[in-house]
Amino acid sequence: MCTRLEIWQSSLIWRRRSTELSGFLSAIMLRLGFKAQWVELIMCCVQSTSFSFLVNGIPRGHVIPSRGLCQGDPPLPFVFLIYSEGLSGLLPIATARSSLQGFRLCSSAPIISHLLFADDTIIFCQANLSQAMLIKDILDTYAAASGQLVNYSKIDVSFSKGVPCVRQNAITIALDIREVLSHDKYLGLLTVIGRSRKKTFLFVIDRLKKRLSR
Repeated sequence: MCTRLEIWQSSLIWRRRSTELSGFLSAIMLRLGFKAQWVELIMCCVQSTSFSFLVNGIPRGHVIPSRGLCQGDPPLPFVFLIYSEGLSGLLPIATARSSLQGFRLCSSAPIISHLLFADDTIIFCQANLSQAMLIKDILDTYAAASGQLVNYSKIDVSFSKGVPCVRQNAITIALDIREVLSHDKYLGLLTVIGRSRKKTFLFVIDRLKKRLSR
C-alpha cells in the first residue's frame, strides 16, 4: 500500500499559538544538532513577526499575529522543512520496532518506509487495517506535538493488484481518504513502471534532447 500526502500550508493547518509552536520548532532544531545560539536567532525571527497595512501607500498600524508566521513570510518554507523532520523521524522508529512494514526492493535491500522531498511525502506499508491505523496514529502524534492538523482531503492511497476490494474499501473508510489507481509522478518520474522500461523513460530522453537543442 502506498500513501501520498502533502506536508505544506494547504495540508497542515495551524491550531495553536506561536509560543506553543515555537517550543516544538526549537526542540526539533536542538535535536538535529543546531547550536543553542542559532536556535535563539531563529526563534527571534519566528516570534517577532508583525504586520502593517498600506493605506494610500503609507504603512499604518502594527499587528502582532497570535499564531506566528503566516503564508507568504520568507522564513516559512524553511520552517516547514524543519517541521517535517518530526514526521520523518517517527516513521523509521515505527519501522525499527517492526510495527510499520515498509517496502523492500529485494530480500537483502533495506526497508523503505517513506520518501520525502520538500512538501511531498510517500509512505509505504502493508495493505491491512492495522498498518493503516498505525499511519493514522503516527500522523495524529505528529499533529499533537507540532500543533498542526492534517488535512486528509489532501491524502490519497494506491494499492497493489493483489489487494482485495473489500480490504481496500475498509482502509479508505477507516482513514477517510480517497483511493487512486496510481500516483502518476513523483519528482517528475513515473511511480509505476511497466515491462518496457524503454517506453516508460522515453519522455526523459526527449526532454533532455529538447534542452540540449536550445
